[in-house]
Amino acid sequence: MIRTKYRHGLRRGQETPKPPIADPHDWSGLTAVCIGSGPSLTAHDVAVAWSRGWKMITVNNSWAMQPDAHIHYVGDLRWFRRYADSCNSNGERWTCNREAYWSYPGLHYHFADGPHCSGYRAIQLAQFFGAVRIILLGYDCSIANGYHWHGRHRHMLNPNQGQIRRWKEQYAEFERDNPGLVINASRYTEIAAFPRSTMEDL
Repeated sequence: MIRTKYRHGLRRGQETPKPPIADPHDWSGLTAVCIGSGPSLTAHDVAVAWSRGWKMITVNNSWAMQPDAHIHYVGDLRWFRRYADSCNSNGERWTCNREAYWSYPGLHYHFADGPHCSGYRAIQLAQFFGAVRIILLGYDCSIANGYHWHGRHRHMLNPNQGQIRRWKEQYAEFERDNPGLVINASRYTEIAAFPRSTMEDL
């Protein structure tokens, strides 16, 4: 993905215009799996999820676990600045970040409000597409066992305890609004809001 800075005449200091919202895919009645980047994520679990024919959304660097996943999702502009040129995902690329949309060709935009992480936005995208069951892998929401399955990000921020507390609260709010939609099959997680399961039992 090649960056074209300030496309469509957007200039430095100018307010970023709202991009056109892309049409959703029709995942009605289907299971989706969101692949986070927590240290508990394993290539085995991703391969099992892929073999079951579930719709797959990879988040941030987790595209590398399954480059052919249907969707690659990133909401953080800093990720694009650091990794866009080395990302070889074959999936359709989505974001909720306005500046990223205008700066990196080929992105699809969906509107999402508030300071949530990309993993949360991926869940919202699956819901937007109409999935009736959303499985989570690599959603540790913890730095007890490291930052990510691929190690720390360099030249960009990594999770901290303050962010993790907020994310847990946001996941709890999502579960209250959408009870039973999400099942967390991460091998390790500190998200208490969602029902738990394992890949073997799903």
